[in-house]
Amino acid sequence: MNINSRIAWHKFKEDKRLTKARKEVFLWLCINGAATARTLDEKLGDSAHKRLSELERMRFVKVVKNVICPTTGHQVAYWDVDKDAIPVDLPRPAKSKQAERIQELEAEVAALRARVWELEAGQRAGQLTFL
Repeated sequence: MNINSRIAWHKFKEDKRLTKARKEVFLWLCINGAATARTLDEKLGDSAHKRLSELERMRFVKVVKNVICPTTGHQVAYWDVDKDAIPVDLPRPAKSKQAERIQELEAEVAALRARVWELEAGQRAGQLTFL
C-alpha cells in the first residue's frame, strides 16, 4: 500500500458515516488500485458497485478514466482513491497492539510447526534405520 493510500485510509477511518461495505470497497481500491465497478462486484460481492457513487459524493473515490469494455462494448469507468482530496500532513497510522500480538503469535506458531516437522522427520529417519 503506497503512502497516499495510507493517508487516505487514516482519513477514511475517522469518518463516522462509513459503513462496512464502503470501507471494504475503499480498502480494496487502496490495496489494488483502479478498478471497474464490475471488478469490484466480482471481488467483493454484487452490491459493491453501489458504494462507488456514495464514496464519490463523500470525496473518497473518483473516476480516473473511461474505457470501452472488451466484453460488453460499453464505456466503463475506472475508479480509484481520490488522492487530491486528502491532506498530505496526516501521520501514518500506528500499528495496533492487537496487530503486533497477532504477528508475535503467528511467529510462535511457525516456530512450533518447524519443531514438530523436525521431530517427525527424526522419527521417520529412526523408523527407516530399523527396516
